[in-house]
Amino acid sequence: MTGISVFIMGAGRMGEILAASMVKRHRVILYDHDGEKGSQAAERAGCGFSPPQEALKGAGAVILALPPAVTVSALEAISSYIHPETVVINIATTVFKDDLRPALEGRGHLVGAKIVGHYREMGGRPAILVDAETEKGGEVAGELFSGLGQVERGDERLVGIINTVATREAFRAAATIEKILRKEGVGPALIKSALGVVAAGSIKSYAEGDIGPFAQKLLEEINGGN
Repeated sequence: MTGISVFIMGAGRMGEILAASMVKRHRVILYDHDGEKGSQAAERAGCGFSPPQEALKGAGAVILALPPAVTVSALEAISSYIHPETVVINIATTVFKDDLRPALEGRGHLVGAKIVGHYREMGGRPAILVDAETEKGGEVAGELFSGLGQVERGDERLVGIINTVATREAFRAAATIEKILRKEGVGPALIKSALGVVAAGSIKSYAEGDIGPFAQKLLEEINGGN
């Protein structure tokens, strides 16, 4: 795909990260209702800054990088400027295509693109789940987000399940580790290191299939020697 014009609405941390990941391959315009915040984020990302009325005229894709509470109303405010063939991508985890479809009134190719992970961990390559209504929407979203992480196709609602299960079980494991170490007389600073360095690193190594002999032995014990 040749470079297209991408309009990103929302200059928060994720909007800025997305802009920076796409700006070398596409013409990116960033916008935020807070003009100073938006222009500063655009400068850091190396992209342009413009209000929607102008930027949407030639936009091949619109990305809604907004808090869930304002995503629908923001799309309603700009929908009349969106071309029928523009790909409209929402990244808010708890807002879905069904919520946004009425605002478009039949315009655009609607896509849900949900990032598995948190912006503080974006130093790696997160997975992005793309749920598109049309083949064009899926292709464009897949290309745009390929610079950020590994793109998978599927039901956007799965990300909520993934995040809930992973967070709950991580907290459960953290609470267990803390409880055991406290009983062993380990102090708060060392417990913090055990959780933030040892445990977090072990989970990452397991996820990447890169564990050493010591960890492999522990894993075999957990799995009953199998």
